[in-house]
Amino acid sequence: MTMRKIRTILFLFVSVFFVQNSFAQKDTLFISDLRITPDATVAGIQGVSVIFSIDFVFDTTLHKTDFLPGINAQVRVLSDKMPVKAVYSTRQYIIDYKYVGCDMYPKGNYKEFISLHIPYYSMDLSSGLHTLSFAFSAEIKYSREEKVQAVIVGEDLNQEVDVNIPEKEYFKVLVSYAAAYETDFDGRGWDYFLNSRLAPDLKWKVVAFGDDRNDYFYESEKVKSSYVAKWTTYSSKICVSKGDVLHILVVDNDKSFDDLVADIPLSIEKLFEISEKNEAFETGRLSSVKISAQRLAE
Repeated sequence: MTMRKIRTILFLFVSVFFVQNSFAQKDTLFISDLRITPDATVAGIQGVSVIFSIDFVFDTTLHKTDFLPGINAQVRVLSDKMPVKAVYSTRQYIIDYKYVGCDMYPKGNYKEFISLHIPYYSMDLSSGLHTLSFAFSAEIKYSREEKVQAVIVGEDLNQEVDVNIPEKEYFKVLVSYAAAYETDFDGRGWDYFLNSRLAPDLKWKVVAFGDDRNDYFYESEKVKSSYVAKWTTYSSKICVSKGDVLHILVVDNDKSFDDLVADIPLSIEKLFEISEKNEAFETGRLSSVKISAQRLAE
C-alpha cells in the first residue's frame, strides 16, 4: 500500500470521526483529492489548474432543521503565503473586490468535484518564476444577520507549486462595423421562436473562455433591429498573458439569451495583424466585420 493511499484512508477515517462528533457540529467543509497543475493551457488561456473534492457537512440534527443554509466557499491564490492581487480587467477570477480567487457554492451534505483553471493574466505578478499555494475558506449564512466561518478540514492543503508567469499584454479593442446575414446558422430568421421578422439587436463582447467560467472583459452597447451596426467606442483596458487566445463575439442580444452571430478567436498577435490591415472580413454569420486594436502601457 502506497503512502498516499495510507494518508487517504487516514483522512477518510478522520473525516468520519469529525462528522460523527462535535467538530461536525460546527459545520465543516471537507477538502480532499487536491491536485495542482502549473503552467497549463485551457481553451487557449495559460494558468494554473486546480481540482479537488469539496463536501460541506451540515448537522441537521444539531440545528433541528432539514433546511440547509447558504454557503459561500472561496479558494484564493497565495504567493509567498500572501494573497495575490487581481488585475483590474478580470471579472471572473476576483474575490473581495481585490484578490485572485474563485467563489464556490456547495450544496451541503453532498460531495462535489471542482475543477478550476485560474489564468495567469488575472494575477498582478511580474513575469518569471513564482511559488503559489492556495487557501480555502467558507462563510455559512444562516440568515441575513447570522454568518459564521465553517471549519476547514483537508488533506495536503499546503501544497506549493512553482509557476512561470508569462509577460502581460495591455490593449483595447473596437469592432467598428458588423453586417449580419438575414438568417442564423440553421438558416432561420433571427428571433424565429418569437415569430418575429425583426432584424437582430447586434452587440459585441470580448471574452476569455475557461474550464467552466468565462471572463467577460467588455460588452458594447447594442444596435437595435438592424442587420448593419457601427460602433465608435473602444473597449476598456484589457490585460491577458502573451500567447493567450481571446474571443470576440458578435451576438443578437435578446432578453432571455444571446444568439451567436460570430465567434472570432484571436491571439494578440493575430488581433494586431488584423488591426494593421484595416480591412473588413467575413466570418460566421457576418458578411463583413472590421476590428481595430491599440496597444497600451501597463
